[in-house]
Amino acid sequence: MPTFADAFMTKYLDPAEVDLLLVPAADPAWDRVRSLLEAVYELRHLDIEQVSGVEVLGREFQVPVREPLEARATWESIVPASERGIATLASPRHRTWWVGMELDTRVEVKLSLNAGALESILSEDLSGITNLQDFAARFDFIDMPAFLRQTGASTMAELRTKLPRRLELGFEQTPPFDPDAPGRSFRLSVCVLFREDGDLAEALRQAKAARAAVEAARPHASEHDGAGIRTSSAWMVVLPDDAELPAGVDAADVQGLFAAEGIVATLEATS
Repeated sequence: MPTFADAFMTKYLDPAEVDLLLVPAADPAWDRVRSLLEAVYELRHLDIEQVSGVEVLGREFQVPVREPLEARATWESIVPASERGIATLASPRHRTWWVGMELDTRVEVKLSLNAGALESILSEDLSGITNLQDFAARFDFIDMPAFLRQTGASTMAELRTKLPRRLELGFEQTPPFDPDAPGRSFRLSVCVLFREDGDLAEALRQAKAARAAVEAARPHASEHDGAGIRTSSAWMVVLPDDAELPAGVDAADVQGLFAAEGIVATLEATS
């Protein structure tokens, strides 16, 4: 019997439909692509100002992901009575998860700096401050209880041994965004799961379990070209637009629920 996954796979044979899945007509700011990109990359001192293009380099349906499971057994024997031998057998097994569609994409973005370069370092001697009350009054922007817990100090004398000088770092003003500056490209794997109903709890469990399996099966670097890498793939869950959702829940609620878990969710027509 045909399933919703069959209908979605047939639909996304069309490259134009894949493009609309990534960049819907009602998403002029490319927010969906931003969310997918930010789920994988940690840009730190950079902000995404524009997404200028997405190129789908590859597409594969029903991708198996084998999550390794390890079964252990212990055999013990007395040979002879004065000796004992123990052997442990590790037998690898696998649980297979299926990704409905996996997209290999390249995303072009324009970035801006959100922090200026270090410009100056000022140093101030703290030896003239004799008690914690004066210190708190001098630096009233500090949460003193939390600061003392972090330093492990309870008196001004103890604090001076841990922090003999106050350092003030000055940073240059961040440059304005230049839309004509060269952009950067990021390789992005997008794993898509197809659901046939509005069972949100089961959809979330499936997505998180499959994501964990992919993480276990596909080690990745922690950084590339100055950007941190959180995970190997971005994840989407596609539900039919006529799915029966819980009472009082709409498409925006579904998107918000999955977004809280770092997953993009969308309700789409099957044809």
